[in-house]
Amino acid sequence: MQWYVVLFYLWLLVSVVILVRRSLGRAAGRAERQRLEPEAPLPSPVAHEWPRPDAVLAAPTPTVARPPSAPTSLAELLAGIHLPADLAPLTHLGAIPDDGRLVLITASAPAEVVARELADELERLGFAVASLTETVAVARAERGAVEIEVHPDPATATVDGARRFPTAEPGTVVVELRPV
Repeated sequence: MQWYVVLFYLWLLVSVVILVRRSLGRAAGRAERQRLEPEAPLPSPVAHEWPRPDAVLAAPTPTVARPPSAPTSLAELLAGIHLPADLAPLTHLGAIPDDGRLVLITASAPAEVVARELADELERLGFAVASLTETVAVARAERGAVEIEVHPDPATATVDGARRFPTAEPGTVVVELRPV
């Protein structure tokens, strides 16, 4: 036999012996720990009283004292909102300024339905909604105001020749919400 074959088998034997000793040592240590302090059973997730999802989502947000001149953020204005018509944030925006606005998109309902359901939800939050034009409205409450602009065909909306919503496809509806 070659010397490196003997060396290989010797290395293999030593490795197996080390592996077996470590495994036996771990098992003995585990048994000793269980004997000294038995593990408490884990609590059942079924037995736990979980809060209702609507109570968690609609929980009031604690208010922070702010100077009267400080603007209220859109997140504070819309605290507790349930977005209707499968509206979801649109993250890839084209020529739109970053002024704290929220841009939402949906493909599950026409613009009229989206606008009506969003107005109903804002009224549920205590806003009074008034239309300014066919696609623009303002929602006002004691805590501030939100301007709403509905784009029934966002795939064709442009600013200075650039698409405003480059990822919006035909048949979708985009809603812009801005604090006023």
